[in-house]
Amino acid sequence: MAVYTTIQENILCPIIFDHYSIEIDHLQPIDQGISDSNYLLTDRRGVSYILKIYENKDILGIQAELYLLEHLYRMYFPVPRLYPTNIGLTYINLSNKYACLCEYIKGESGSVHNIYQLQELGSFVRRFHTMNRSFDSTSYTYFQNEIFDLDLTYFLNNKETSVIDETLGHFNLYGWIHGDLFPDNTLFRKDKLIGVIDFGEARKGSYYFELGVIFLSWCVGKEIDQKKIRAFMEIYNEYIDIPYSEDWIIPWIKVSARYFHNLRKNIELKRNIKISSLYLNNLEDIFKRQMQVLH
Repeated sequence: MAVYTTIQENILCPIIFDHYSIEIDHLQPIDQGISDSNYLLTDRRGVSYILKIYENKDILGIQAELYLLEHLYRMYFPVPRLYPTNIGLTYINLSNKYACLCEYIKGESGSVHNIYQLQELGSFVRRFHTMNRSFDSTSYTYFQNEIFDLDLTYFLNNKETSVIDETLGHFNLYGWIHGDLFPDNTLFRKDKLIGVIDFGEARKGSYYFELGVIFLSWCVGKEIDQKKIRAFMEIYNEYIDIPYSEDWIIPWIKVSARYFHNLRKNIELKRNIKISSLYLNNLEDIFKRQMQVLH
């Protein structure tokens, strides 16, 4: 993992002070995430912040992401607080790219071995999906367009393809999705969910895809852990009726696996890097093992 935009402390500190009136004492690159550059900033009082530098996202997508994040924070969701600039904007121009400053939430990343954390996540996702049916933004993209562009020929059989097509037609199960709820985008303190971070993949889309991502990253190891999936669905389904069934669960795990495999490989090729993270230490081995389990 790499920070794609390198910026020196003596250059960044006056910029942050000009925009936020915050005196930064120290900055440290963060080697998490694959799409954008992130820095941990600490001011002279010892308060920490996250500076996110958008590498490729256009301004409409950035505004939609930050608008959603602000809305969730006002609704008391466990998400980082955005810090506005001195003139009330949620983003700045930095090195010819856009950037935002948000709260640093100190916690431990989620553990795939902890079913209590998965249930906490189920409660968050249930509330998020229930709330956002009434939330809208003038700037968003529809996630299913990217699903339609995936080559799934060798990953889904005919029955599974039919299931994906059918569930994509369940328009009552569309809304804002986080799109990237891997364990390292969740923060816990004593199994209590205290933070959900990195809304860079958030957009309008099918709730089935959201669940596929969660089951892929939290419930697939040497085999698919149906006990964990049931524990999640028991919490999630209190207000949203998606029946537990392997008929849709396995195809959507496959779709999410294919999507994130493509995403990471495309970034690797484009930036000539090898991606690793707290969760994906060896992308190819994990992907191949998951696909073996799913088949």
